Amino acid sequence: MVAATGTRPLTVNANVVGNCQVNNLTINFGNYDPLVSNAATPLAQQSALIIKCTKGVQATSIDLNTGSPVVVFAENNIGYRLPIV
Repeated sequence: MVAATGTRPLTVNANVVGNCQVNNLTINFGNYDPLVSNAATPLAQQSALIIKCTKGVQATSIDLNTGSPVVVFAENNIGYRLPIV
């Protein structure tokens, strides 16, 4: 018995859902010394922000800023409140 061979059209459909992904951004500053080493020279680091979107989809906007510093107040021995940044 011999198997028969032949060709036939095959229809394939797929719906690609529009989507974007942003990588998990990590920045490691290591040791930071605001009183000596980094008092006059800021500690700078860099990282890669990777955005991947399916074809036809554009990321509308990505906003980055410097963030908000945390300000803590400490009272000295004569009652003045001094900001510690």
